Amino acid sequence: MLTEVTAGAQLKDARFREVFNQVWLAISLALAIGVAFQAESFFLMCFFFTTLGFHLVNANNARRNFWQSILHEGAGVPDREVTLSINDDGLHETAEGICSHATWSAVKSFTLHKNTLIIRLPANLHAVIPASSLKPEGIALESIVRALRERGVSETKTRRVW
Repeated sequence: MLTEVTAGAQLKDARFREVFNQVWLAISLALAIGVAFQAESFFLMCFFFTTLGFHLVNANNARRNFWQSILHEGAGVPDREVTLSINDDGLHETAEGICSHATWSAVKSFTLHKNTLIIRLPANLHAVIPASSLKPEGIALESIVRALRERGVSETKTRRVW
């Protein structure tokens, strides 16, 4: 038996998309400035420099507003305990009185990233298990990984996002 503290996997995805879009636009504007410089167009260079400046200011404000709204939204939500049991039938999860079950055939894959185990389920659902949340404290992520491997669940390697 282990306890999982659910984290916002979608929050990380939203953060990645935000950063990716901001960097992509900044690089595009920098390239446009370079092209304008090569074309010796002072007007276009001024235009793209101004656009880049507005973009950087707006990106900073958007980033600040994004994280303030996330913190504000999560401030009133109490911590909840999620219990995840792993046995021969599959994964059994109980959260606030709601029970769910995933058979081993439904478990798509797992990833071990640093001190966190991520189990991928159907419908783009994930069980995120930080090592610090395991109870009793003697349980190690490696024992869960070994149980997943014994049941034929495929392991995916982590990819660097940037």
